[in-house]
Amino acid sequence: MKIGVMIPSYLEGENLGELTKRLIKALEDITKNFNILYVIQGDDGSKEMIESLNDERVNFLYFSNPLGVAKAFITGFSAILNDVDYIITMDADLNHQPEEIKNLWKCLEEKNADITIGSRYIKGGVVIGMPIWKAFLSRFMNKIINIFSNIKVADKTSGFRIYKPSALKYIIENIKADNFEFYPEVIMLANNHGFTFAETPITFKFRVKGKSKMYKMQTIIGYLKIFMKKII
Repeated sequence: MKIGVMIPSYLEGENLGELTKRLIKALEDITKNFNILYVIQGDDGSKEMIESLNDERVNFLYFSNPLGVAKAFITGFSAILNDVDYIITMDADLNHQPEEIKNLWKCLEEKNADITIGSRYIKGGVVIGMPIWKAFLSRFMNKIINIFSNIKVADKTSGFRIYKPSALKYIIENIKADNFEFYPEVIMLANNHGFTFAETPITFKFRVKGKSKMYKMQTIIGYLKIFMKKII
């Protein structure tokens, strides 16, 4: 069994060192056979920091300009999809705690879902320090999707997930998103195709270093595009 971790990173040099150290330790508690791939975008020293680790388990793809959230994910998925048995995704800004990967892994083992999600919005989930507008938008988006669908996922905008490759292959071929609407669109596409989901609670801690790349209007417009394209 081999686990791949794929993390898009745009100007997150202040966080990647700590994230990588904690991530390696968390993965070693599950398996010795893993690979971490960053999709690094922008020039802030992130590339040089990863190179300095000199760890063959930690690799990166580099782009001088931002790709957009969806394209960054698809680029990373396509690079490792055929070489791993499971793919973990999480934020590069330490919103997600690497130590909680073991909880997602336990949930995967118990429920064997195609997509296992670290959820803020089920019993036991905790959110710390998130700006009010982001918390509202995330909750609102989840509620709206529930109105127009019957998807049994409480946190459709969480990026802390474990995917089986079969689900990702379908998503890569059919995704239409550009930016942060990628997260709920993946859930809707997977649901429409009959893939299964499981959720386990996580503690979400808003970043303390670096600047968020999630902008209000861009994100709202992206979410609206989901409905305009009649994905639901």
